[in-house]
Amino acid sequence: MAESKAINDRENIELVVSQTNDDNVIEKQIEDEPEARAVRRKIDLHLMPVLFFTGMISAVDKIVVSNAALYGMTKDLHINSNGLSWIGAIVAIGIFCGEVPAAYLVQRLKLNLLVPTMIVLWGAFTMLLGAAQNFPTIMALRFLLGFAESPIFPSCQVYCVMMYTQAEQPLRISIYLAALASLIVGPISYGIGVGGKDASIASWRLLFITMGGITVLWGFWTFFLLPANPATWRILSDKEKYVAIHRIQSNQTGIENKRIKWYQVREALLDPKSWVLFLYQVLIASFTGGLTTFASLIVNGLGYGPLQSVLLGMPTGAMQTSSAVICAIVGVQAKNIRCLTMAITCLVPLMGTALIWKLPTHLKHGRLAAYYLAYCFWGAYTLSASLPAQNTSGHSKKVTNNMMAFAAYSIGTVIGPFFFHAAYENGYITLMCCAAIAIPLAASYAGICVLQNRAKERAVAEGRYDHTDHVLSEELLDITDREKRDFRYQY
Repeated sequence: MAESKAINDRENIELVVSQTNDDNVIEKQIEDEPEARAVRRKIDLHLMPVLFFTGMISAVDKIVVSNAALYGMTKDLHINSNGLSWIGAIVAIGIFCGEVPAAYLVQRLKLNLLVPTMIVLWGAFTMLLGAAQNFPTIMALRFLLGFAESPIFPSCQVYCVMMYTQAEQPLRISIYLAALASLIVGPISYGIGVGGKDASIASWRLLFITMGGITVLWGFWTFFLLPANPATWRILSDKEKYVAIHRIQSNQTGIENKRIKWYQVREALLDPKSWVLFLYQVLIASFTGGLTTFASLIVNGLGYGPLQSVLLGMPTGAMQTSSAVICAIVGVQAKNIRCLTMAITCLVPLMGTALIWKLPTHLKHGRLAAYYLAYCFWGAYTLSASLPAQNTSGHSKKVTNNMMAFAAYSIGTVIGPFFFHAAYENGYITLMCCAAIAIPLAASYAGICVLQNRAKERAVAEGRYDHTDHVLSEELLDITDREKRDFRYQY
């Protein structure tokens, strides 16, 4: 039965194998570690820069609204702080509303066509923000921007699972989730703020048009850069395709399958791990919604001028990215310390928000340093984002878990801006509570993994798992982690 479920996966693999003439050479390549590393380096070189810049452009188009507000958008369009909270939240609402159709599109369409199309669309909506004349238009365009973006990170997640082993995934996920957007937004915003004073168009409008234009150009370029899957990637030879597929065999997470299997969807929704991780990510993602929507305004409120605030926001991207990379590296150094790393990392933004709240207002440099510390939340989030990829087998189940993860991100990003709309002090206190509650949730996820692993070991010892011979090994079949006898959950 399990073999019949994998028939779609098998077609691409068998095609690659049939096109390769020397089986002995292939087997030697698979066993030859330097050859496998060479294939991984080739995948890294051609795939990761594309995913990295796509993730960065996605963040740019969302956070630029903070600088636009600083440059007069709220004044020109008569938007108050509550309206700005809604402008920050509506993107996440668009992403959330797009999650179900996005999951379907990721399941059914070729990713190398889907991702570029969505990038061009959200870039166009960003450009149109520069022509907005009122609050409702801004809201509508920001919603459409989020809706168009909804398939992007699930697609990146699928790419990561298809191309990399479990040990390699956390670092790659931290790369495409790298939050260096402020390093792009900062200099461009500063240049527009300085040079756009005498322009016939308002600086905030020019900001949207510039950022959206960059996104559209990048979207068209990705049509030529992204693959559909490793078995059909033109840059890989037949031998390299074969090696690429067998490199991920140890993941036991299967490969791409375009047929939706509803029993896998149901299994994902009934798994307690899924919901614990969902709650954890909602809490951590609320930092994104709150801090990025009001980023420049928060710095401005510490006592810095508008142009200073734009430039002083740049280190936040470095803090986010460095925390993500450090957490990813630490998380794979020893077995099953990811959840512990996630819990410990939550202490840093908890401390940062507490210091911003309690330090005297005249210590603006100290409060700014504490503000930077709060951005270490991103390390905890990116490490948590690697868990669904590593702990899920079965393509439909993976897509469902990815959808839940990005729904959690959307919800957190929706509620985050409203922590700040009444008073910044309330925002800092609420974010402290979010970080504090996230710590026991990380511990709970680890505990569930331990219990499920023990239950599976008992089932194996009692002979409740049949050992069935397959034309393809069990690791490559499109069956779930519960169905695989040797699958163990990572935490």
